[in-house]
Amino acid sequence: MDFEREMRYLRVSPQKARLVLELIKGRKVEEARNTLLFTKKRVAAHVGKLLQSALDNANFLSAEKKSGYRAGQPVCEERHRQ
Repeated sequence: MDFEREMRYLRVSPQKARLVLELIKGRKVEEARNTLLFTKKRVAAHVGKLLQSALDNANFLSAEKKSGYRAGQPVCEERHRQ
């Protein structure tokens, strides 16, 4: 089962967000968290919050708690521009 989260109206270019998302694509959640913690990009903090929110949703919605979650295929789309 896939668990998804979405962040809207983030004031950062999609290209910069994609650079950070490429770093965590396909990694285990703990490994992705550590990567985001030591990444010096400003958007890494926002992606970390989004990853934590998705993990919390997965733990809440699934019957048993699993530790083998992966970051999967993170996507950054340009939709709303201010």
